This record gives sequence, structure tokens and C-alpha cells, in this order.
Amino acid sequence: MRYLVAILSAILFSTAQAQPWEIGGWVGAANYFGDLNTTRSFRYLRPAAGLTARHNFSYYLSVRPFINVAQLEATDIGAKNPWENARRLDFKTNIYEAGAQFEFNFFKYYPGHKDYYFAPYTFAGIGLFYFSPKGTYEGFPDQSLDFYGTEGQGLQGYEGKSKYGLIQPSIPYGVGFKYGINYFWNFAFEIGQRRTYTDYLDDVSTTYADNNDLLSERGEVAAGLADKSGTSVIEPIGRKGKQRGDSQNNDAYMFIGVYLTYTIRSVRCAPPKF
Repeated sequence: MRYLVAILSAILFSTAQAQPWEIGGWVGAANYFGDLNTTRSFRYLRPAAGLTARHNFSYYLSVRPFINVAQLEATDIGAKNPWENARRLDFKTNIYEAGAQFEFNFFKYYPGHKDYYFAPYTFAGIGLFYFSPKGTYEGFPDQSLDFYGTEGQGLQGYEGKSKYGLIQPSIPYGVGFKYGINYFWNFAFEIGQRRTYTDYLDDVSTTYADNNDLLSERGEVAAGLADKSGTSVIEPIGRKGKQRGDSQNNDAYMFIGVYLTYTIRSVRCAPPKF
């Protein structure tokens, strides 16, 4: 207990020595996990980048607002699971994300100080993101999957299936390592997971709709996007009510990136003594 009190006291004391704001950005990669990547493979790494700022409350605590953009995509083709490979579904989407996270440094961190210029850290926060999954069907690329309701959303007889929202909350969390290059510039490497509350990043979640219903109500493209298994097996697997995805687990995505931020200082002062 006394160790916990000592740690908290050190954090609260250092708040009085608050550091200023940092601004900057990052570049890296994003990866999707979900019904079209059940093995959590990293073969779907795609470009990602963002802008960020950081307000340091103390040597240990800071808050960081952010705006990020990324690409996510995956396909069943080449999956090790024979059923997934026969399913043949695919998707891609851009992610536009904004939010804020709190960071906790495990060591004292003050850029420009001869001893406290680096620190591993952990973080957690809250965010909102926009997505719009698209799929391909023969000569019709980049079709908006949510528009067609590929699992029967919005069709008569499918009252239990409603359209999903394209703006969703997320919980970012992860770890990183920051390094003070000098008095003004900071470098960091970070790995962050995004917990989401939707299973439709990939437009795949529950069961197949009757393809005849989709064909008659929404046309050939809708039916083709909903069940592509006919291109790989003699008889399509997409019968009404048959499993299409795993609705028990929501989709997720992660970021891996390097950050460069600039510390805004009105007057250059000597780093505080510890």
C-alpha cells in the first residue's frame, strides 16, 4: 500500500511541473480483424496516418486528441479454412476516426532532460469512426454493401435484421515508447487496438438471406454481393438461414505507427531538476 501511495504522490507532485502542448502527426499501417480474418493474420496491413496533439499534465500523465484515416480490407480467397475459402466474400473500407486518449508514462518523461528523455507508456481512450464497406461483383467494383442489405436488412420477412450505422464508437488502447530527440522534438512508436461495437466493418455478421428475395427486391448486384460461393463450388452455400458470419464477436482494427511531435514553448527554460 505504501508503494502505491508513493507512486500517486509522485504523480500528483509532478503535476505542478506541467509540460506544454505538442503537435504533430504519424504514419504507419492498419489491420482488420473479423469474419473475413478469423486467424488474425497480418497479411491485410494497409496504409494509415493521422494528426495529433498532446497536453502533458505531468511527467507521467497526458491527454492526446487525434484524427486518423486508414484503409481496411480483407478477402476469403486464400483462407486456410475451406468453408471460408468457398464463401469468397470480400470488402474494403476507409476509416475516418477522431477521439482522445489518456497516456500514462512508466518513467518520468521530459524532452531535453539528460536523464528523463524516454519512457514506455500505455494508453486508453474513446473515439468515433466512420466506415462504409464496399465489395466487388463481376463488372461492378466498389459497391456500397450497406446500401444493398446483403443479409436481408430492411426486407419484408427479415424484421430481426436492421440496417447498421456507419458512425460507431470505439475504445482505443495499447502501448508505446516515446523518445525526446531534443528540447522540442519527440519521437514515438505505438501499437494500438480499437475495440468496436459493430460486427459490420466487413458487412458480414449473421446468416444468409434468400438470394431470390434479394434478386427480386434489389436486383442482380445485391444477390451477387450477398453470395459469391457459386464461383468456387458447384452449388452455392448461401441458403436462407445458413451461417454467413459470427455475430458473437464484433470486428476490430489496430494501428501500428511512428509519431513525430513538436513541443510548443513560448520561452526556452532549463529543464527542471528532479
